[in-house]
Amino acid sequence: MTSSSPYDDYTVIYFQNEPSEYNPEEHNLHITLLPLVRVPFALDSIAAELAEQVKNIADATMSFTMTAGEKAWFRPDNSLEVVLLSNADGKHMKLHHQLTEVFNRYNAESLYPEYTGVGFNPHMTASEANIGEEFLVDRITLIRSHAGFQSGHGIQTWTYPLK
Repeated sequence: MTSSSPYDDYTVIYFQNEPSEYNPEEHNLHITLLPLVRVPFALDSIAAELAEQVKNIADATMSFTMTAGEKAWFRPDNSLEVVLLSNADGKHMKLHHQLTEVFNRYNAESLYPEYTGVGFNPHMTASEANIGEEFLVDRITLIRSHAGFQSGHGIQTWTYPLK
C-alpha cells in the first residue's frame, strides 16, 4: 500500500516492553534513539530501503546499557517529563549518528532538531525510572507513520535485535 500523503514520519526507539501494536496515544516505556524525522516522500519502496538500512545497523551494533539519571522537562512548555540517560562508552551516540546519517541520505528533516545530532539528549519518556537504574538496549524499533504521528494513521513498525 502506498500512502497518498506527501511525506512519512519516522522515529527509532527501544521499547522496554515491546507492544504487540504501536499506538502513538499510549506512552509505552521507551528510549528515544532517533527523534522524529520527516522524509519528504511517502513510498513503500523508500520505507523498505530505510528498514533494510536500519536492520544493517542493528546487525552490526552490540547491545548496550543505559543508566537513568536526573529527571528533566522537555518541550517549550515543559509539558513532557523525562528521565535523562547516559552510557559510559558512547554506544548510544554512535547508534544515534548512524541512524541520522541513514535518514539524511533521504533528505529527512528533523522535527526536533534541538534534540538531534550534537543536541541529542538520550532520555526515557516516563518517570518511573530511578536514578542509577539500568536498561539493556538489545533491540531497536523503526516506526513509520503516514501523514504524521499525530494523525495515528498508517503506522508500520520493524523491530530488529542488536548483537
